[in-house]
Amino acid sequence: MTDSMNRWRRLEALFEEIADLPEAERESALDRACRTPDGDPDDALRAEVQALLDADARAETFFHLPPPPRPLAEPIDRVGPWQLIERVGRGGMGEVWRAERADGPYEQTAAVKLVRAGLSAKGAARFVAERQILARLDHPSIARLLDGGVAPDGRPWLAMDFVEGDPITDYCDRHRLTVEARLGLFQHVCEAVQAAHRNLVVHRDLKPSNVMVADTPDGPRVTLLDFGIAKLLGEDEATPHVVTAADQRVMTPQYAAPEQVSDAPITTATDVYALGVLLYELLTGRRPFAHVEGRHAIERAILEETPTRLSEAVADDGPAPPPSLPSDVPARAAEAHAATPGPGVLRSSTAEKLRRRLRGDLDRIVLKALRKEPEQRYESAAALCADLRRHLAGLPVDARPSTVGYRASRFVRRHRTGVTVTAVAAVVVLAAAGIALREASRANDERDRAVQATVFLTDLLGDVDPDETGGREVSAEALLDRTSARLRSGLQGDPWTRAAVEASLGKVYGNLGLFDRGEALQRDALTLRQTLGGPGHPDALQSAADLAMLLTQQSRYDESEQILDEALASGTEALGPSAPAVAILRRAAGLNLVHQGRFEEAEPHLVRALADLRQSLGDGDIETAHAHAAIGALLRRQGHLVRAEAAYRRAAALYRSHYGPESARLGSVLNEIGVVVKNQGDYVRAEGYYREALGIFEATYGETHPETALALSNLGLLYKDRALLNGDAALLDRAEPLLIRSLDIFRRLHGDTHLRVAHTEAHLGLLALARGDAADAERWCRRSLATHDSSGTPALHTARPYPMTGLGEALVREGRAAEAVPILREALRIRQVSTPGHWRIAEAQSALAEALTRVGQHEEAEGLLTRAEARIQDGVGEFGPLRLQTRARRALLTARSR
Repeated sequence: MTDSMNRWRRLEALFEEIADLPEAERESALDRACRTPDGDPDDALRAEVQALLDADARAETFFHLPPPPRPLAEPIDRVGPWQLIERVGRGGMGEVWRAERADGPYEQTAAVKLVRAGLSAKGAARFVAERQILARLDHPSIARLLDGGVAPDGRPWLAMDFVEGDPITDYCDRHRLTVEARLGLFQHVCEAVQAAHRNLVVHRDLKPSNVMVADTPDGPRVTLLDFGIAKLLGEDEATPHVVTAADQRVMTPQYAAPEQVSDAPITTATDVYALGVLLYELLTGRRPFAHVEGRHAIERAILEETPTRLSEAVADDGPAPPPSLPSDVPARAAEAHAATPGPGVLRSSTAEKLRRRLRGDLDRIVLKALRKEPEQRYESAAALCADLRRHLAGLPVDARPSTVGYRASRFVRRHRTGVTVTAVAAVVVLAAAGIALREASRANDERDRAVQATVFLTDLLGDVDPDETGGREVSAEALLDRTSARLRSGLQGDPWTRAAVEASLGKVYGNLGLFDRGEALQRDALTLRQTLGGPGHPDALQSAADLAMLLTQQSRYDESEQILDEALASGTEALGPSAPAVAILRRAAGLNLVHQGRFEEAEPHLVRALADLRQSLGDGDIETAHAHAAIGALLRRQGHLVRAEAAYRRAAALYRSHYGPESARLGSVLNEIGVVVKNQGDYVRAEGYYREALGIFEATYGETHPETALALSNLGLLYKDRALLNGDAALLDRAEPLLIRSLDIFRRLHGDTHLRVAHTEAHLGLLALARGDAADAERWCRRSLATHDSSGTPALHTARPYPMTGLGEALVREGRAAEAVPILREALRIRQVSTPGHWRIAEAQSALAEALTRVGQHEEAEGLLTRAEARIQDGVGEFGPLRLQTRARRALLTARSR
């Protein structure tokens, strides 16, 4: 950037800043702002700014803009129903008053923000825009808009929750919070910012004074304030937004992102940068560029300098408190530790310990948030928050490359004791097994022995089963193989105990994606239990359910259904139709039918299973959680997105309670919630769920597990849809490697003829369509249909319309619409028969309508588009790409029919 351009940028920024001030304050503001980098008065700059201010005043007169409101002779003491008690703050646009409601039988305190007398017309309009923005936001960590209106002197005002407390940095220092506690509070800030982004609002002024923390009976409460310079993304006719010549320059320089300084487009990444600055200050007591002074120097540093790492920003005497830190708070970390050990530590006990605590993951996380390039930062506040959660849990973080050595170090940190045990696994396993078998031999009956052996095995393999710990690497396979061989050979004379051990081992193998070994063990366990206790014994029924679900995972639906039908008949006869073991079988049967697309048959199984489990085991039992998740799977595929999300959330809450925040079970449900909210049009929130699930799967299962592949595929599809929505081709480049990696994993695990392989091939075809490569799309979609045929996918399976619709659209793009019409008709028929209420029927209707339009069948195309638009309105989020595609096809039909 040339010197003249730099000077113009600065001149423009100063003009915008000073034009919003009352006339009486402009002279002193010009004196302070118009200075050289050395601090001397810059008379030439001052003259140029003054000339712009004079021209602006003449322009307002010329265009008859309304003059700013004038204060009344008497000061205002009431606005609307609010009695102004005391002024508690004053800023560039207005004053903030503590006010009490004075018009009714109840009491209420509010913060009333009132436009300052003499504020420019543009500033007053921006204030009104703030009021409209606040009306969009509803989140427990965002100050609520309570009321609004116009004061007696014509100035607009708004009333918000009155928030007591301290700026977040002051609160943390006053209470001498540890790094962990600070990160915990900061996560609440991220959640509030994410809520604003979901409503297409970018705050643009995140700083400590706009993040208040107050003590409550439930603990510290974070509240996000001041959306005075917030920006709306996209158009919203209901919310006017003031756009000035340099609207993006409205900012607090110390917390501004590079794009705010350089007038580049403002996005949610702008707030991610400010969150990075805030986190930097929370952890070190300094801002990234605290070593420079003056607006011009700060802006240059933001654009050109790389921030110092957190661990290197800590001074030898401990982190220096910010200027607002009260004098009675110790400045030195060591002094704070000596005064109040434990939770009262001010970040850390010594400067060196603090450096070690910040070094590594936290260094990388903050620097990623502070990248100059918006696309290189975290893609959302939720993604930043998720990485902090992974760090606190000792899991690998996205901010660092996922090397084997790094992942191993995270595992060791989480499981120091477990790693030591594994290092001497051969000795420990044999010794523990011998003890368990001796204890089992002393039991009086076979059931006691089975229970004791199962408890032993669970303890022994607790750091292997991802569902139980959420943190075991797939390299545990070797230990598992040794354990399996040793224990099975030692249990030949005790069949009940051997069956219990094989059942447990089989489930662990299945959880690790090692299906062949898991199936062999599950079949042995089922045969033994049926022989020993009969086909209706509860243990035999559990083995049948486990084996059936393992087969369902491999798309072996007929085999699974046969096992479940036989077990249901035996269990109902032996235990009654409502026994928990029978309900678990019903749940497995329902899920098997869901995976086949037979939703009407699945629904009674799943509804009955949930009711029986709640009745017999209670709402908090883990089996009830599994039933809620199964209901969510059914509702999602039926297109009932809101109800599906509610069911998944109930399951997720129970999984968190039973398994912890990083379990694979929870990851699976988070992945499903991501699908649901994405289909509702909320791409930002969906991405947060996908990334959190992917982080759990990679840390838990490793990088070659089917759940990892599924999360990768979902994230790739999200990028594809966002690219269609925003017209951003760069997102397509990010989607392709994720889908290719997912396909490779599925092929390696399942071979070339699996449903998941077919589904991912179809996704790659749709990605090629989004790129505009119809030939490549045709190739992928035909390959997907061939894979469906080879895998024996039922003719009416809901997965088939994906490649059929993609193939039809590719043929239309290639000028072969007549060839596409019968394929698209069949895709629509399958949708209508298999999922008659699903919103994706609109997808097939819309695609068929375009093909019909191109072959001249305008009347039928009109009817299809009308029905598609009505269905989209009922079932898809406002910002879905399907809506845009359908509108485009409507426009095509209109043009062709003229």
